[in-house]
Amino acid sequence: MRTARPLILITLLLIAAAAPAQLRRTTRVYKDFYENGAVKKVTRVKTIQSSRFELYDNYKKTIVRSTEYYPDGTVKQRVKKVTKLGNSGRDCYLILHVIKTYYETGIIKQVDIENCDNAKYETRYYDEQGNLTFTRINYHLS
Repeated sequence: MRTARPLILITLLLIAAAAPAQLRRTTRVYKDFYENGAVKKVTRVKTIQSSRFELYDNYKKTIVRSTEYYPDGTVKQRVKKVTKLGNSGRDCYLILHVIKTYYETGIIKQVDIENCDNAKYETRYYDEQGNLTFTRINYHLS
């Protein structure tokens, strides 16, 4: 029984050391208003970060979602931007950047999508009825 305790303790320590990194998440919300009190812009910043230093699994990921409104309250633009610092996951800083622009009627006008540090950039154009009229795709291979 005396030899089993140290063996169990060593096994538990090895399992705890091999466990995936603990993550720390924070979320902040920022709001801008028009002079009449209507919401102009809402920005939500979510940060996911390793809580302790890991040599091969250390990173910080930031997700920014922003929605901008016209004075009457309809959506003007939505932005989603995902960035990453560190050596884990995809090998790029700017993972995803999406910008959606809307007409004052609330119908989508244009969508810009950038993937992995501008390796692929796609723009979609829509008419005032919301029908796709043109798509442009640029690849930057290096």
